[in-house]
Formats: sequence, structure tokens, C-alpha cells
Amino acid sequence: MQQACNTFIDVTPEIKKIERGQNIIIAESKEVNKDEKKNLCNWLCENGNKEDYMNFNTVFDLLEALLNENG
Repeated sequence: MQQACNTFIDVTPEIKKIERGQNIIIAESKEVNKDEKKNLCNWLCENGNKEDYMNFNTVFDLLEALLNENG
């Protein structure tokens, strides 16, 4: 899945710098490009499977609770 989604993801490599005499390492970061969120969503809906969404259970539970509360 990662390779297929690379067009939607921006990667900032690890950064090493010295700040006020201290060595600082900022870990590599990955984020969805703000202009590609809809395209990523469409891709996930078309190509995703149950395992791709396993780590979203907490978010789904929160959304379900909110919907039931206001429903």
C-alpha cells in the first residue's frame, strides 16, 4: 500500500542540526499532502482492505459514539 500511495505523501528526511550548541535530530516525517487528501481518500476506498483500517478502530468508535449521542 505504501508504494501505491507515495504520490499522496510528502516525506521530510531526518534533519540533524546544532541548536544553541546542542546536537538535535528531528526524525523523518511523513504527511499527506494537503492538496492530495481527497485523492488519497478515494484511493483508500477503492483499494483498501480491512487490515488497512485496523488502527482506525479508536477513531471509528469515537465517531460512532458521537453519532449515537447526536443521532
